[in-house]
Amino acid sequence: MTPHLPPARSLVARTTTPPTSRRPLGCTTPQCRAIPRRCTPPSSRPTPLPIALILGALCLCAAATAVPAGAEASEEPHGSIELSLEQALKLGLARNRGLETARIDSAIAAQQHRGATALRWPQLGLEATARRQSDVPRVPVGDFFPEIPGFDPGAIEIRMGDEETYDARLRLRETLFGGGRISNTIATRAALAERADLQLEAESTALIEQIVRTYFGLIKARQAAAIADAALAAAEARSTDLANLLDAGQTTRDELLALEAHVGRSRIALLEARHRVSLAGLELLRILGLPLDRKIRPTAPPDALSHRIGAAGLAARLTAEPAERDELRAARMAVRAARSHVALERAERIPSLGAQAEGAYGRPGLDPFANEWEFYWTAALAMHWTAWDGGQRDARIEAAQLELRRAEQRRADLEGRLQLAAAAARLGLREAHERVEVAETLVTASEERRRIVEDRFAQGLATASNLVVAQQEETQARLARATAIADLQIAITACDRALGWIDPRAGEAIGEMP
Repeated sequence: MTPHLPPARSLVARTTTPPTSRRPLGCTTPQCRAIPRRCTPPSSRPTPLPIALILGALCLCAAATAVPAGAEASEEPHGSIELSLEQALKLGLARNRGLETARIDSAIAAQQHRGATALRWPQLGLEATARRQSDVPRVPVGDFFPEIPGFDPGAIEIRMGDEETYDARLRLRETLFGGGRISNTIATRAALAERADLQLEAESTALIEQIVRTYFGLIKARQAAAIADAALAAAEARSTDLANLLDAGQTTRDELLALEAHVGRSRIALLEARHRVSLAGLELLRILGLPLDRKIRPTAPPDALSHRIGAAGLAARLTAEPAERDELRAARMAVRAARSHVALERAERIPSLGAQAEGAYGRPGLDPFANEWEFYWTAALAMHWTAWDGGQRDARIEAAQLELRRAEQRRADLEGRLQLAAAAARLGLREAHERVEVAETLVTASEERRRIVEDRFAQGLATASNLVVAQQEETQARLARATAIADLQIAITACDRALGWIDPRAGEAIGEMP
């Protein structure tokens, strides 16, 4: 049967899974932490070492059992958030500041393209003025005429303007020929707007991968802290039992000191694990745009995630040809914009021709002697050409050509890096999938070995050290499995992004993986 291949743009894997019989590795609630301590016998009544160790093993298993989500939520500090991966993706796509900046950049580029498109249309303007002067110069006519008998020119004078002037103008301008300036400006802005949209989609897919990586990083950290907490509780219980046995003379101080050193190392490991949980939670809060004083509790069941990818889905990812990434398409738009910019700068060598027409209504209009309201109009053709500017135009053309070469080099470099990213993501997915299978086998083997050692210990055929080592190996195997499962989910998302399968508009519905 031919395996079902995913579409060119599949969606991120859904982490909400049906209930499973496999139990999570542990919890960090006070009830779980208190289980081993309630199993500790009173110090006044020593307990034989075999019984104490068996009780410690049982308590370790009990600490690794999950508690209901509601019970765990009630124990969390005020301000905690129970968040699934779908909810985290929706929050991140809606509130992430970096993505919002990319949206603003896209909107700015779209408006710049809109403004460039408007250059094709004529420009219509309206002006109105009203002016009053304190006085206007007056020139007597008699100063320019000789004396004529019977004629007195002294009473005649010429006004050099009017004390009050009114004017309203309607002006229409249109570029008849621009030598390609307008068309190349529009082409440049259109390419830049398309590039901004593609960069927005690339930012969205990158954010989706970052959210998935950080979300499961927090799951890994919480699982490690839960296992470290359970291991410390069991070690403390064994230390108390061993101290009681030392008081009863049934063991040596050397064994107690060795166990106390193990307890100290377990405490350090727990502190480091809790520190990693805090850092992972803060990073996820920052990405989602939430206040840093909150706490996030992931709701994804990590043990069930190893079955979210089948043989068909794995084979499809390892053999399918990568789709064209938004980043590469944006780089090609940048090359197109740079090429249009070169043509725009070269168009400055060509003369431009424009037309202008004005219609005006005012007083005194064109006849200052009559000083009456009248309508008048003017029309003109204008040509503009810069014959020589000292080399400024040639410098701009050369700079635009260099920008084009830079954009082409960036596109070629990005294409190579994306091919490498796809190959590396496939290798990472294959390794993560195999590591989960190995971890599952390791957990099964360590559980079986621990049961065998417990049986041999109950029969007196194994030492207490053998039982402690078996329990520690089982704990490490469970931790390795939890880490491998979370890493597999991260590797799946990274591979999907490298193949171009993540839909940047999939924030409202996160689909199932093939």
